[in-house]
Amino acid sequence: MDVFIAFKNFMINLKVLLYSCIIGFSFLMIPEYSSAQNGQVYAAVSKGGKWGYIDTTGTVQIPFNLDNAGSFSEGLANVKYGKYWGYIDKKGTFRFKPRFIAADPFHDGRALISYFDHKDSVNYRGYINKLGYLVMVLQNFEKGFDFNDGYGRILSRTGGGLQYGFKDSLDSFAIKPSYDNAQDFYEGKAAVKTGSHWGFVDMKNKTIASSQYDDAYRFENGVAYVAQGDKYSFINAKGEVVIQVPYEDVDVLAQDEMISFRDKGKIGFMDTRGKVVIKPQFSGNTLTRFKDGLAPIQGENGKYGYINKKGIFVIQPQFDDAQFFYNNFAAVKINGQYGFINRKGKMVVKPEYDQVFEFEPTDVY
Repeated sequence: MDVFIAFKNFMINLKVLLYSCIIGFSFLMIPEYSSAQNGQVYAAVSKGGKWGYIDTTGTVQIPFNLDNAGSFSEGLANVKYGKYWGYIDKKGTFRFKPRFIAADPFHDGRALISYFDHKDSVNYRGYINKLGYLVMVLQNFEKGFDFNDGYGRILSRTGGGLQYGFKDSLDSFAIKPSYDNAQDFYEGKAAVKTGSHWGFVDMKNKTIASSQYDDAYRFENGVAYVAQGDKYSFINAKGEVVIQVPYEDVDVLAQDEMISFRDKGKIGFMDTRGKVVIKPQFSGNTLTRFKDGLAPIQGENGKYGYINKKGIFVIQPQFDDAQFFYNNFAAVKINGQYGFINRKGKMVVKPEYDQVFEFEPTDVY
């Protein structure tokens, strides 16, 4: 980074700290009963157009006076209060005052924000750390994405046009912009596109799989989805094909070491070696995934329930919608409203919310 840019970043940092990151800014309507702090997980829920947070007993811990809200991530949640976004902790205290035009959840200790400086009439974009310091400023010709595996994906203007690269935590390009498209790093590898084809590289930009695929998705449980024409496969960390998919459709993610597929209109599951462990027998418009040993799926009555890894319904189909389990709870929909069930299928938070996020997911947002 040259001296001019470093000085510019320093001055921007001062402004953001002065105007945006006031530590301990009290949340105006925090209730006195916010006591569930020790290891408790929260879910963002909305009712009547406002957002708040509940714990796993359904007790409101942060009241419904937010205009938008995201899940807690790394101890902080991005929330909108009035026209602007900020970050709160689990006591409902604003750790970073709502001054941001946009604010993403924290990943790898960093959050992507956008901040408008009214004095200079300039919109600054970059990453803050959990102390509120702007540790990386994106230039006018750059677009940032969430950090993962210690790298942030950056779209930058180069001599070859707009291309993707990856910056490290020191605001330096660990992988210079040279790709026509790219996905985030997972399990130390990233899908990158050169021309019209995808391949994979490691964190030193060493080729894992050459650019030969029409489509590709990230690594999970040691395998990654790739497609060539109408042929679907999964490769391992050496770029070797470990599963040749013979089915009409397959999910792109091996979550919980299971992969859903569709054969002759029915949904089944295979493991990460390609062995069918649940034969195709379920109906449904979309493929599903396992999370924490359970998968939401439709029954013959058209309602959603949950199956285990033997393909047995352990929570009978009874819901209009069903989301994944996180921290042993799942959001379900009944008569147009969302509530939460536990792993035994018991309704622990009654369905009374218009929208919900899961109890602090770590691998979705």
